[in-house]
Amino acid sequence: MAGLSGARAQRLLGNLTLALQLLPESHDDCCLAVAGGAASCAGGRHPKPTAWLAGAEDELARIVRGEIDVTNALSRGTVEVRGNYYHAIDLSRLALAARTGSKPQRGQG
Repeated sequence: MAGLSGARAQRLLGNLTLALQLLPESHDDCCLAVAGGAASCAGGRHPKPTAWLAGAEDELARIVRGEIDVTNALSRGTVEVRGNYYHAIDLSRLALAARTGSKPQRGQG
């Protein structure tokens, strides 16, 4: 995720600890981890993810880029969340903050 140097993204990063396993339908799995004020993304499976986000690769990419909120994709049935739902919400908040440098607006997505 680009733009994690913004003030809002840094505040969110400092308060988050999560490991999201991304399961795209047509691509290799990858994991997004946030801990200790830093975010990382790696291919493969995380040994203990806190949540799993599955769906079409393009939809997952839009979520990670902050173009849509995970709740938007869930309501349309294009992604599925298992595990800690709130960690998927945190991913959306962080991605949007990284993309826009601003506080997410209610209902954005």
